[in-house]
Amino acid sequence: MRKTTSKINTGESSPKPTGHRVRELRGWQLTVVWLVTALFRLWSATFRIRPDEETLRLLEQLPDSASIVCLWHNQLFAAPRFYQRCIRGRQLAALISPSGDGAWLAAVMRRIGIQPVRGSSHKRGMQALYELKQKHRTGCDLAITPYGSKGPIYKMKAGAAHLALKSNSPAVLLALHTQYNILLPTWDRFKIPLPFSKVDVKMRIIRDLEARSGGDVEQARLYLEKSLNELSKVA
Repeated sequence: MRKTTSKINTGESSPKPTGHRVRELRGWQLTVVWLVTALFRLWSATFRIRPDEETLRLLEQLPDSASIVCLWHNQLFAAPRFYQRCIRGRQLAALISPSGDGAWLAAVMRRIGIQPVRGSSHKRGMQALYELKQKHRTGCDLAITPYGSKGPIYKMKAGAAHLALKSNSPAVLLALHTQYNILLPTWDRFKIPLPFSKVDVKMRIIRDLEARSGGDVEQARLYLEKSLNELSKVA
């Protein structure tokens, strides 16, 4: 699959620094990241990725231009394995919190080939949006877990809709279902699939978001939220 560059002509200049500190790892923490990454690779390599028939068809029709990829945060653990196995030859950048917890996730993402952009709706929001657009200009798909760092669960923020409209890019919606999971005691009930789990994948590509929303970010947000919830079979 060939990689092309998608251009965003928004007329925006780089935002001024917000003063929010992005936490990074140092010293012994990087050794821990190496061990965690090795465990993650071994763990996720056991997953049996099973795209449904519609998803297999869509995988053959992925846009040449960079896309906005949306999935709910609690399904994130199996997503890199699906992407690396089924969507090859494309670069991926992901929005990750600038917090201390986000620093660990960002370090792991770098080691598995995903480019982290640090920010959230609460910290470095405008700066992160600018950096995502810069990544998108170089041809990176942008992975966004669109309810932000504090939820509420299954309620989408406006960032993904804004990016899709401003860049005139397709929105790729993903839902990854696993039957047996370790459920973490987090606000979104984050799922870690057990080793050798079957991961059933459903995909939808929305190419006409501007037409469906009339170019309005709020209408686009509502449409993406409804579509992703239907795909994920959540209320």
